[in-house]
Amino acid sequence: MFTPALAAWSCLLQCTVLEVKPTVGFGTTIDAILVNGVLHRNDTIVMCGMNGPIVSNIRALLTPQPLAELRVQVCVR
Repeated sequence: MFTPALAAWSCLLQCTVLEVKPTVGFGTTIDAILVNGVLHRNDTIVMCGMNGPIVSNIRALLTPQPLAELRVQVCVR
């Protein structure tokens, strides 16, 4: 049962990066799970890297096909 008094919202973005990989036609892509917040094209993001912070702009938001297995390579739209 949903209780509005227990719900909280934060304006900060929270996400977990699962994988960084090259994708044909897009260059380096990041697979991430968005926990809280909203991402848009052209937003600037900052991630922790092995040699310091990584600053980048979002060029495209790619989503897998509905009900597609994530471990199998499929086309994105």
